[in-house]
Amino acid sequence: PQASNKQDFTGAVESTGTFTSGKNGQITASLTVSPPESELVCPGGQKRILACVTYQDITLEDTSNGVTADVPGSLAKTFFNLEGCP
Repeated sequence: PQASNKQDFTGAVESTGTFTSGKNGQITASLTVSPPESELVCPGGQKRILACVTYQDITLEDTSNGVTADVPGSLAKTFFNLEGCP
């Protein structure tokens, strides 16, 4: 939206998991990451709604083997809020 009171916020997030490989050493798994908590305050009569989130500078770390890998690009998700719609 083009509202003058629209605000962005940033913060670090982290997720951990334990994964095991199959016979060929391949691992197919996923991690769930939630957006950082917002400290934004809405004026009276308004409420805070998450419109979209983008994750960038993503690094995966294998702590068991001391291996890290940077994920190129970014991941994004746009949310549609239908609350209050007929």
